[in-house]
Amino acid sequence: MMKAENAELADSKLERINSNKFIAGMAKKDSGASWKINVPNDGEYILEIWYVFPWTASASAQYELQCGSSPSFVWKVPTNGGGINDGSIYRPGSMKLTKGKQTFTIRKKGRDGIYVRYIRLIPTDIFPVVQPTTGGKIILTPENCFISHAQAKDLGKFNVLSHFSSVSWDIETKKGGTYTVTTDYAIAAPASTLLKIGYSVNGNLEEFTFPGTDGWTKFAKYSPGAITLPPGKCTLTVKGITSGAETKSILLVPET
Repeated sequence: MMKAENAELADSKLERINSNKFIAGMAKKDSGASWKINVPNDGEYILEIWYVFPWTASASAQYELQCGSSPSFVWKVPTNGGGINDGSIYRPGSMKLTKGKQTFTIRKKGRDGIYVRYIRLIPTDIFPVVQPTTGGKIILTPENCFISHAQAKDLGKFNVLSHFSSVSWDIETKKGGTYTVTTDYAIAAPASTLLKIGYSVNGNLEEFTFPGTDGWTKFAKYSPGAITLPPGKCTLTVKGITSGAETKSILLVPET
């Protein structure tokens, strides 16, 4: 975990937003920050960044992430659709790192600047592949998902899936097949409003229509349709299309 307050700053400054410290002022080209870290093992690590990039129609930000002698990672930063008080957890990709003491840096390469609260490197082997239950059901929860521009909330009890954000799970099945989808979710829109959320398997996207639930705390279980999973391992991604939802769980039940 590389926190803002522990960074060595380059043409940047530390600011406080509410109770959290952020690296701010990364407005000049090549401005940024660096940390001395110790990579425990050779392998692939997921990049996780908590940042703020207030939305404007013409906003454009790009940063270069570097760790030791490993190939650099170029991050084209998506806006997170809010103001200076709205932060997002984003996982832009992964880096292959070498064991040992390294220097990790983030440098501005694009036009606009962002605020960074922390950067975390997560070894990919700690994420479990979701296995079916004895009866063949697959239960997907925020605790075992990859988060991409979506926030885990309330100690992992549910996560926010907002417009343009996504979460994903690695799943393994023996035979694959067609599964009925049941989602336990909440959307602020009235029940008469129809909204679209995308479910994709290995990048093949299907859009499903969900009714509103009349409030972010009014959860309802709804089955929008079915998806087909291939035999073996696959990745299921859920993302906002016309809107998003706060989601407690997604249940996949094999059709017989």
